[in-house]
Amino acid sequence: PNGKEIGFYAQQIITDDQLIRAQRILGFFLEGKDAVANQMANNNAHMMLLNGADGDIELSESLQGQPLYEKEMITEGSVGYLSSDLKTYRDASFEEILHLMHDYGIGTASQPGADMVFSNQVKAAQENAMAQRLWPTSNADASTLKWIEELRTEGSLSQEYLASVLDSYYGLWQLYAEPGGMWGIYSAKSRADVQNQDPLGYAAMQDFFQPNLTYMARIDAGFNGTFSLQLDNNLSYTYKSQYLTNARLTGSNNSNLMGNARENQLTGNSGAN
Repeated sequence: PNGKEIGFYAQQIITDDQLIRAQRILGFFLEGKDAVANQMANNNAHMMLLNGADGDIELSESLQGQPLYEKEMITEGSVGYLSSDLKTYRDASFEEILHLMHDYGIGTASQPGADMVFSNQVKAAQENAMAQRLWPTSNADASTLKWIEELRTEGSLSQEYLASVLDSYYGLWQLYAEPGGMWGIYSAKSRADVQNQDPLGYAAMQDFFQPNLTYMARIDAGFNGTFSLQLDNNLSYTYKSQYLTNARLTGSNNSNLMGNARENQLTGNSGAN
């Protein structure tokens, strides 16, 4: 809103659809939050969309930004989106883009921002979750506990906790074969779990984020069949897609869209839909 930029910088392997989706997720997060958006722009917030997987590329000091890797950017309708194999196809887009907004816009105890009321609400929910062994869970292994201490030292406990809540709230871990979400570090796997097990985390989500994803999802050009926005327990990807509101087929395959109970905007491609 203040006319300044929030940058998205992408390396050559990043597809147009991955880049568009990353921008739209941030736009979705920032709907109605002009003060946070302005704070991010004033702080020169920017995403670095990088080739490969996490750790493949080390950025120089002059190129530092919030990283998000090509292997972690799972577009709707792609092979990775339809798969239940989270070890191979884990979508980190929501988490990493949230980190950018949290650190550069919302604010933290060490770096105050545009919405310290919400920041403090998240902090209280995080402290409660740790006291109740909801995050990390009581069965967390030694490496997880070491990571938690590293987060404590760098002052980013709240950021990582909120990412765990948000991922489960939007269904990204409901198909995970093991207990809990975020690799089992968080006790809640689904939105219902968040509400039942972590009411303070659920309240934070309800207060700041929209219940359904309103950005236009571009369905992967290679998708065949009917992409559903309705929950179907026989289609594990619908644990995520049930929260979408709008979808656009891309490419030329003779594919279809099935809406849900919300006021959907559904758009075809150049094939027969």
